[in-house]
Amino acid sequence: MPKLSPVSLEELAHNGLAPARQDGRVPRPLALCLRGLCAYQQLAKVFGADGFRCMRTEGDHMVFVKPGVIRPVVIPKYAAVPVFIIKNNLRTGGISRDRYFELLGQ
Repeated sequence: MPKLSPVSLEELAHNGLAPARQDGRVPRPLALCLRGLCAYQQLAKVFGADGFRCMRTEGDHMVFVKPGVIRPVVIPKYAAVPVFIIKNNLRTGGISRDRYFELLGQ
């Protein structure tokens, strides 16, 4: 894994993923998720904490469902899930950016 420096809020602003922090820095686990280095297990925990449950696994993809959410959320079993997949899954699941950071910090 490449050595990563701390991520500044300015670096994350272009993706629309900067959390509200006074010191301008992001904790390392959160920074890894924002850089697209978030493991699928961590995303599965985030969606599980929001009430989703894993309905099935198809190949290297986990399918999560929640009552009231029309489409299933599909999380690929990648060691580093890209940011665009995280953002699409949040939109599909109806999870706000602030709620995502709250669940990620637990």
